[in-house]
Amino acid sequence: MGRSAGQEHRSSVFNCVFPCLSWSPVYPIDRFTASSLQRTGLLCHNLCLQAFKNHGRVSISEERRPVSRRILARFVQLLCTMPSLSVTRRHHYLALSQGDSVQVTYVWIDGTGESLRCKTRTLEQEPKDLEDVPEWNFDGSSTYQAEGCDSDVCLLPVRMFRDPFTCDPNKLVLCEVLHYNRKPAESNRRASCRKVMEDVRDLKLWFGMEQEYTLLGFDGHPYSWPQNGFPRRQGPYYCSVGADRAFGRDIADCHYRACLYAGIKIAGTNAEVMPSQWEFQVGPCEGLELADQLWMARFLLHRVCEDFGVLVTLDPKPMTGDWNGAGCHTNAHRGGRGEAEEAPRPAHRRIRPPRWPRQRTSPHGSSRDLQHP
Repeated sequence: MGRSAGQEHRSSVFNCVFPCLSWSPVYPIDRFTASSLQRTGLLCHNLCLQAFKNHGRVSISEERRPVSRRILARFVQLLCTMPSLSVTRRHHYLALSQGDSVQVTYVWIDGTGESLRCKTRTLEQEPKDLEDVPEWNFDGSSTYQAEGCDSDVCLLPVRMFRDPFTCDPNKLVLCEVLHYNRKPAESNRRASCRKVMEDVRDLKLWFGMEQEYTLLGFDGHPYSWPQNGFPRRQGPYYCSVGADRAFGRDIADCHYRACLYAGIKIAGTNAEVMPSQWEFQVGPCEGLELADQLWMARFLLHRVCEDFGVLVTLDPKPMTGDWNGAGCHTNAHRGGRGEAEEAPRPAHRRIRPPRWPRQRTSPHGSSRDLQHP
Protein backbone atom coordinates (compact mmCIF):
# COMPACT_ATOMS: atom_id res chain seq x y z
CA MET A 1 0.00 0.00 0.00
CA GLY A 2 1.50 3.33 -1.08
CA ARG A 3 1.94 6.36 1.10
CA SER A 4 -0.04 9.53 0.67
CA ALA A 5 1.49 12.83 -0.40
CA GLY A 6 1.32 13.99 3.22
CA GLN A 7 3.20 10.94 4.39
CA GLU A 8 5.82 11.46 1.70
CA HIS A 9 6.23 15.07 2.80
CA ARG A 10 6.61 14.10 6.46
CA SER A 11 9.13 11.44 5.49
CA SER A 12 11.11 14.02 3.51
CA VAL A 13 11.08 16.50 6.38
CA PHE A 14 12.04 13.73 8.79
CA ASN A 15 15.04 12.79 6.63
CA CYS A 16 16.06 16.44 6.40
CA VAL A 17 15.92 17.05 10.16
CA PHE A 18 17.49 13.76 11.24
CA PRO A 19 19.25 12.13 8.25
CA CYS A 20 20.67 9.34 10.42
CA LEU A 21 17.27 8.21 11.75
CA SER A 22 15.03 5.58 10.23
CA TRP A 23 11.55 6.33 8.98
CA SER A 24 9.27 3.30 8.97
CA PRO A 25 6.50 3.35 6.33
CA VAL A 26 4.98 0.09 7.63
CA TYR A 27 3.06 1.65 10.51
CA PRO A 28 1.12 4.92 10.73
CA ILE A 29 3.67 6.12 13.29
CA ASP A 30 7.25 7.39 13.21
CA ARG A 31 9.59 4.86 14.77
CA PHE A 32 13.23 5.18 15.82
CA THR A 33 15.93 2.57 16.24
CA ALA A 34 17.91 2.30 19.48
CA SER A 35 21.11 3.66 17.94
CA SER A 36 19.19 6.60 16.46
CA LEU A 37 17.79 7.48 19.86
CA GLN A 38 21.28 7.49 21.34
CA ARG A 39 22.32 9.75 18.48
CA THR A 40 19.71 12.41 19.32
CA GLY A 41 19.94 11.95 23.09
CA LEU A 42 16.28 11.04 23.57
CA LEU A 43 17.29 8.21 25.97
CA CYS A 44 14.39 5.96 25.08
CA HIS A 45 14.53 2.57 23.41
CA ASN A 46 11.02 2.48 21.96
CA LEU A 47 9.48 5.83 21.10
CA CYS A 48 6.29 6.09 19.05
CA LEU A 49 4.96 9.38 17.73
CA GLN A 50 1.41 9.58 16.41
CA ALA A 51 1.29 13.34 16.12
CA PHE A 52 0.22 13.49 12.51
CA LYS A 53 -2.31 10.67 12.59
CA ASN A 54 -3.94 11.97 15.78
CA HIS A 55 -4.02 15.65 14.80
CA GLY A 56 -1.00 16.67 16.80
CA ARG A 57 -1.60 14.55 19.90
CA VAL A 58 1.44 12.51 20.91
CA SER A 59 1.33 9.12 22.58
CA ILE A 60 4.49 7.61 24.03
CA SER A 61 5.43 4.01 24.69
CA GLU A 62 8.69 3.72 26.60
CA GLU A 63 10.69 0.88 28.06
CA ARG A 64 13.56 2.28 30.10
CA ARG A 65 13.85 6.00 30.68
CA PRO A 66 11.25 8.76 30.32
CA VAL A 67 11.52 11.22 27.47
CA SER A 68 11.27 14.95 28.04
CA ARG A 69 7.95 16.25 26.68
CA ARG A 70 9.74 19.45 25.81
CA ILE A 71 11.98 17.50 23.42
CA LEU A 72 8.94 15.75 21.95
CA ALA A 73 7.11 19.02 21.47
CA ARG A 74 10.11 20.57 19.74
CA PHE A 75 10.53 17.53 17.51
CA VAL A 76 6.90 17.57 16.42
CA GLN A 77 7.12 21.30 15.78
CA LEU A 78 10.11 20.77 13.51
CA LEU A 79 8.35 18.03 11.59
CA CYS A 80 5.22 20.13 11.12
CA THR A 81 6.83 23.43 10.15
CA MET A 82 10.08 22.73 8.31
CA PRO A 83 10.05 23.04 4.51
CA SER A 84 10.47 19.88 2.52
CA LEU A 85 14.21 20.30 1.84
CA SER A 86 15.37 16.72 1.86
CA VAL A 87 17.46 14.04 0.27
CA THR A 88 14.54 13.34 -2.04
CA ARG A 89 14.61 16.92 -3.32
CA ARG A 90 18.37 16.77 -3.75
CA HIS A 91 18.06 13.63 -5.83
CA HIS A 92 15.58 15.41 -8.07
CA TYR A 93 18.09 18.11 -8.98
CA LEU A 94 21.01 15.71 -9.32
CA ALA A 95 18.92 13.69 -11.78
CA LEU A 96 18.54 16.68 -14.10
CA SER A 97 20.45 16.51 -17.39
CA GLN A 98 23.74 18.38 -17.45
CA GLY A 99 24.16 18.13 -21.22
CA ASP A 100 27.76 17.75 -22.36
CA SER A 101 29.08 19.72 -19.41
CA VAL A 102 31.06 17.99 -16.67
CA GLN A 103 31.58 18.96 -13.03
CA VAL A 104 35.16 18.53 -11.84
CA THR A 105 35.85 18.87 -8.13
CA TYR A 106 39.40 19.87 -7.21
CA VAL A 107 40.57 18.46 -3.86
CA TRP A 108 43.67 19.56 -1.94
CA ILE A 109 45.27 19.52 1.52
CA ASP A 110 45.17 22.90 3.23
CA GLY A 111 47.83 24.65 5.30
CA THR A 112 47.14 22.61 8.42
CA GLY A 113 48.48 19.51 6.68
CA GLU A 114 45.42 17.63 7.97
CA SER A 115 42.22 19.12 6.57
CA LEU A 116 40.99 18.81 3.01
CA ARG A 117 39.39 21.52 0.86
CA CYS A 118 37.53 21.34 -2.43
CA LYS A 119 35.95 23.50 -5.11
CA THR A 120 34.11 22.61 -8.31
CA ARG A 121 34.25 23.95 -11.85
CA THR A 122 32.55 23.17 -15.15
CA LEU A 123 34.36 21.71 -18.16
CA GLU A 124 32.81 21.52 -21.61
CA GLN A 125 33.53 17.81 -22.02
CA GLU A 126 34.51 14.81 -19.95
CA PRO A 127 38.26 14.71 -19.24
CA LYS A 128 39.88 11.46 -20.35
CA ASP A 129 43.15 12.03 -18.48
CA LEU A 130 44.91 14.67 -16.41
CA GLU A 131 46.02 16.58 -19.51
CA ASP A 132 42.37 17.47 -20.09
CA VAL A 133 42.03 19.01 -16.60
CA PRO A 134 43.34 22.59 -16.48
CA GLU A 135 45.19 24.08 -13.55
CA TRP A 136 43.15 26.31 -11.29
CA ASN A 137 43.72 28.74 -8.45
CA PHE A 138 42.22 29.71 -5.11
CA ASP A 139 42.58 32.20 -2.25
CA GLY A 140 45.39 30.73 -0.17
CA SER A 141 44.95 33.30 2.60
CA SER A 142 41.71 31.54 3.54
CA THR A 143 43.35 28.11 3.80
CA TYR A 144 46.51 29.06 5.78
CA GLN A 145 48.63 28.78 2.61
CA ALA A 146 49.33 32.39 1.62
CA GLU A 147 49.39 35.96 2.88
CA GLY A 148 46.47 38.27 2.17
CA CYS A 149 48.63 40.65 0.12
CA ASP A 150 49.52 37.87 -2.34
CA SER A 151 46.94 35.17 -1.92
CA ASP A 152 46.68 33.54 -5.35
CA VAL A 153 47.72 29.88 -5.08
CA CYS A 154 47.77 27.34 -7.90
CA LEU A 155 46.11 23.91 -7.99
CA LEU A 156 48.04 21.36 -10.04
CA PRO A 157 45.94 18.23 -10.86
CA VAL A 158 47.90 15.03 -10.12
CA ARG A 159 45.35 12.19 -10.02
CA MET A 160 41.78 11.80 -11.23
CA PHE A 161 38.90 9.69 -9.85
CA ARG A 162 35.24 9.12 -10.64
CA ASP A 163 32.84 11.17 -8.50
CA PRO A 164 30.56 8.89 -6.41
CA PHE A 165 28.41 11.83 -5.24
CA THR A 166 27.39 13.36 -8.57
CA CYS A 167 28.27 10.21 -10.58
CA ASP A 168 29.57 9.84 -14.14
CA PRO A 169 30.76 11.69 -16.12
CA ASN A 170 31.77 14.01 -13.25
CA LYS A 171 35.23 13.73 -11.71
CA LEU A 172 37.24 14.26 -8.54
CA VAL A 173 40.80 15.51 -9.00
CA LEU A 174 43.47 15.44 -6.31
CA CYS A 175 45.81 18.43 -6.57
CA GLU A 176 49.17 19.67 -5.41
CA VAL A 177 49.38 23.25 -4.16
CA LEU A 178 51.94 25.60 -5.75
CA HIS A 179 52.82 29.21 -5.00
CA TYR A 180 52.73 31.87 -7.71
CA ASN A 181 56.44 31.17 -8.44
CA ARG A 182 55.60 27.47 -9.07
CA LYS A 183 57.35 26.34 -5.91
CA PRO A 184 55.49 23.80 -3.75
CA ALA A 185 53.57 25.25 -0.81
CA GLU A 186 54.92 24.45 2.64
CA SER A 187 52.05 22.00 3.21
CA ASN A 188 52.73 20.24 -0.13
CA ARG A 189 54.58 17.17 1.13
CA ARG A 190 53.69 15.26 -2.01
CA ALA A 191 56.33 17.18 -3.97
CA SER A 192 59.15 15.98 -1.69
CA CYS A 193 57.65 12.48 -1.59
CA ARG A 194 57.70 12.38 -5.40
CA LYS A 195 61.42 13.15 -5.45
CA VAL A 196 62.17 10.39 -2.93
CA MET A 197 60.12 7.85 -4.86
CA GLU A 198 61.95 8.74 -8.07
CA ASP A 199 65.31 8.21 -6.35
CA VAL A 200 64.36 4.71 -5.16
CA ARG A 201 62.35 3.68 -8.23
CA ASP A 202 64.61 0.65 -8.84
CA LEU A 203 63.62 -0.82 -5.47
CA LYS A 204 60.00 -1.21 -6.66
CA LEU A 205 58.50 -0.25 -3.32
CA TRP A 206 54.91 -1.27 -2.68
CA PHE A 207 52.77 -0.12 0.23
CA GLY A 208 49.48 -0.88 1.90
CA MET A 209 48.00 1.39 4.56
CA GLU A 210 45.34 0.74 7.19
CA GLN A 211 43.55 3.91 8.24
CA GLU A 212 41.67 3.92 11.53
CA TYR A 213 39.12 6.62 12.27
CA THR A 214 36.55 7.53 14.92
CA LEU A 215 32.98 8.75 14.36
CA LEU A 216 31.82 11.67 16.50
CA GLY A 217 28.68 13.68 17.15
CA PHE A 218 28.71 17.46 16.83
CA ASP A 219 29.39 17.70 20.56
CA GLY A 220 32.67 15.83 20.08
CA HIS A 221 31.34 12.75 21.87
CA PRO A 222 31.80 9.43 20.01
CA TYR A 223 28.86 8.50 17.81
CA SER A 224 26.16 6.41 19.56
CA TRP A 225 27.90 6.50 22.95
CA PRO A 226 25.60 7.26 25.90
CA GLN A 227 25.07 10.99 26.16
CA ASN A 228 26.50 11.36 29.66
CA GLY A 229 28.47 8.18 30.06
CA PHE A 230 30.39 5.39 28.42
CA PRO A 231 29.53 2.11 26.70
CA ARG A 232 30.65 -1.26 27.99
CA ARG A 233 34.41 -1.72 28.25
CA GLN A 234 36.36 -2.79 25.18
CA GLY A 235 36.15 -6.40 24.10
CA PRO A 236 32.97 -7.06 22.09
CA TYR A 237 33.42 -4.34 19.45
CA TYR A 238 36.31 -5.46 17.22
CA CYS A 239 34.94 -6.90 13.94
CA SER A 240 31.59 -7.03 15.71
CA VAL A 241 28.03 -7.65 14.53
CA GLY A 242 24.94 -6.26 16.24
CA ALA A 243 23.23 -2.93 16.90
CA ASP A 244 24.55 -2.83 20.47
CA ARG A 245 28.20 -2.99 19.43
CA ALA A 246 28.72 -2.05 15.76
CA PHE A 247 28.08 1.71 15.75
CA GLY A 248 28.19 3.38 12.34
CA ARG A 249 28.22 0.41 9.97
CA ASP A 250 26.07 2.29 7.45
CA ILE A 251 28.78 4.94 7.18
CA ALA A 252 31.57 2.38 6.76
CA ASP A 253 29.59 0.49 4.10
CA CYS A 254 28.71 3.66 2.16
CA HIS A 255 32.32 4.80 2.28
CA TYR A 256 33.47 1.40 1.02
CA ARG A 257 31.12 1.54 -1.96
CA ALA A 258 32.04 5.17 -2.71
CA CYS A 259 35.73 4.20 -2.83
CA LEU A 260 35.05 1.30 -5.19
CA TYR A 261 33.04 3.55 -7.48
CA ALA A 262 35.74 6.23 -7.47
CA GLY A 263 38.41 3.72 -8.46
CA ILE A 264 40.28 3.72 -5.17
CA LYS A 265 42.08 0.46 -4.43
CA ILE A 266 40.33 -0.12 -1.14
CA ALA A 267 41.16 -3.58 0.18
CA GLY A 268 38.67 -3.94 3.04
CA THR A 269 37.11 -2.52 6.19
CA ASN A 270 36.26 -3.61 9.73
CA ALA A 271 35.04 -2.34 13.09
CA GLU A 272 37.87 -1.55 15.50
CA VAL A 273 38.49 -2.18 19.21
CA MET A 274 36.90 1.03 20.51
CA PRO A 275 33.15 1.41 19.81
CA SER A 276 32.42 3.89 16.98
CA GLN A 277 35.93 3.32 15.64
CA TRP A 278 36.49 1.77 12.21
CA GLU A 279 39.30 0.99 9.81
CA PHE A 280 39.71 0.75 6.06
CA GLN A 281 42.68 -0.52 4.09
CA VAL A 282 44.09 0.89 0.85
CA GLY A 283 46.57 -0.85 -1.45
CA PRO A 284 48.82 -2.46 -2.32
CA CYS A 285 50.07 0.38 -4.52
CA GLU A 286 53.44 1.66 -5.63
CA GLY A 287 54.91 4.63 -3.75
CA LEU A 288 53.21 7.90 -4.58
CA GLU A 289 50.02 6.29 -5.89
CA LEU A 290 49.29 4.88 -2.43
CA ALA A 291 49.49 8.35 -0.87
CA ASP A 292 47.09 9.76 -3.48
CA GLN A 293 44.66 6.88 -3.01
CA LEU A 294 44.68 7.26 0.77
CA TRP A 295 44.08 11.02 0.73
CA MET A 296 41.17 10.71 -1.69
CA ALA A 297 39.72 7.89 0.45
CA ARG A 298 39.89 10.25 3.44
CA PHE A 299 38.11 12.94 1.41
CA LEU A 300 35.33 10.48 0.52
CA LEU A 301 35.04 9.50 4.18
CA HIS A 302 34.51 13.12 5.24
CA ARG A 303 31.94 13.63 2.47
CA VAL A 304 30.01 10.48 3.37
CA CYS A 305 29.95 11.52 7.04
CA GLU A 306 28.79 14.97 5.96
CA ASP A 307 25.78 13.38 4.27
CA PHE A 308 25.02 11.41 7.45
CA GLY A 309 25.39 14.42 9.73
CA VAL A 310 28.30 12.84 11.60
CA LEU A 311 31.87 14.01 12.19
CA VAL A 312 34.98 11.89 11.65
CA THR A 313 38.40 12.32 13.23
CA LEU A 314 41.80 10.74 12.58
CA ASP A 315 43.02 11.85 16.01
CA PRO A 316 45.45 9.22 17.38
CA LYS A 317 43.84 9.39 20.84
CA PRO A 318 40.29 10.77 20.62
CA MET A 319 39.23 9.49 24.06
CA THR A 320 41.37 9.53 27.18
CA GLY A 321 41.38 6.58 29.52
CA ASP A 322 41.28 2.87 28.75
CA TRP A 323 40.13 3.31 25.15
CA ASN A 324 42.19 2.36 22.14
CA GLY A 325 43.80 5.03 19.98
CA ALA A 326 43.71 5.21 16.20
CA GLY A 327 46.58 5.10 13.76
CA CYS A 328 47.53 4.55 10.16
CA HIS A 329 49.45 1.29 9.94
CA THR A 330 51.83 0.91 7.02
CA ASN A 331 52.75 -2.34 5.28
CA ALA A 332 55.83 -2.08 3.03
CA HIS A 333 57.37 -4.47 0.50
CA ARG A 334 60.33 -4.25 -1.83
CA GLY A 335 60.39 -6.04 -5.17
CA GLY A 336 57.08 -5.44 -6.93
CA ARG A 337 53.58 -6.78 -6.51
CA GLY A 338 54.07 -10.12 -8.26
CA GLU A 339 57.09 -10.91 -6.15
CA ALA A 340 55.25 -9.74 -3.03
CA GLU A 341 52.56 -12.38 -3.52
CA GLU A 342 55.17 -15.15 -3.69
CA ALA A 343 57.69 -13.78 -1.19
CA PRO A 344 58.20 -15.31 2.28
CA ARG A 345 57.03 -13.39 5.35
CA PRO A 346 60.39 -11.70 6.08
CA ALA A 347 60.06 -9.77 2.81
CA HIS A 348 57.21 -7.75 4.34
CA ARG A 349 57.52 -5.15 7.05
CA ARG A 350 54.62 -3.74 8.99
CA ILE A 351 55.05 -0.34 10.60
CA ARG A 352 52.43 0.00 13.30
CA PRO A 353 52.13 2.87 15.79
CA PRO A 354 51.85 1.70 19.41
CA ARG A 355 48.62 1.46 21.36
CA TRP A 356 48.71 4.32 23.81
CA PRO A 357 49.15 3.51 27.54
CA ARG A 358 46.14 3.75 29.79
CA GLN A 359 45.18 7.14 31.25
CA ARG A 360 47.50 8.98 28.87
CA THR A 361 47.01 11.02 25.75
CA SER A 362 49.11 10.41 22.66
CA PRO A 363 52.76 11.40 23.12
CA HIS A 364 52.86 12.20 19.40
CA GLY A 365 50.86 15.42 19.55
CA SER A 366 48.39 16.15 16.75
CA SER A 367 46.94 13.66 14.30
CA ARG A 368 48.95 15.33 11.51
CA ASP A 369 52.15 13.63 12.69
CA LEU A 370 50.73 10.17 12.09
CA GLN A 371 48.57 10.70 9.04
CA HIS A 372 51.05 11.54 6.28
CA PRO A 373 52.19 8.66 4.10
